[in-house]
Amino acid sequence: MTSRRSFRSLLGAMAVALGMLAGPLVVHAVGAHADGVDDAQRKVDQILDELDNLRNQMGQIDEDYSAALDRQDQLAIEITASQARIDELTIQLGDVEGVLQQIAVARFTGGDSLSLSPIFSDAATYSQAEQRVALG
Repeated sequence: MTSRRSFRSLLGAMAVALGMLAGPLVVHAVGAHADGVDDAQRKVDQILDELDNLRNQMGQIDEDYSAALDRQDQLAIEITASQARIDELTIQLGDVEGVLQQIAVARFTGGDSLSLSPIFSDAATYSQAEQRVALG
């Protein structure tokens, strides 16, 4: 992916820039007078340690970035699948809504008792209505 390449290129450029900045410091520290050699060596060691630390951090950032891109790809697939399922359920809901409208219109225009439908009453009321219809 181009974004991964550009990110890695950016990390490499940062490492080169840090090396270029540290180079004159190293040369300057080594060129110091003789009694400051120990101080210069400590500074060089400190700078080298900092550079190693920065390289390690850049490597970790690169790994984290790659993992985040992989997770983003996975989530995009999951979102697409979820959207397809939502579309299916929306169609089913539309079908159920149409059936309920037909039942409601039939009950309203036919004068039927709503107690004869388990959709519009509780189980006890529906059972009692069924018994009344059966007894005639």
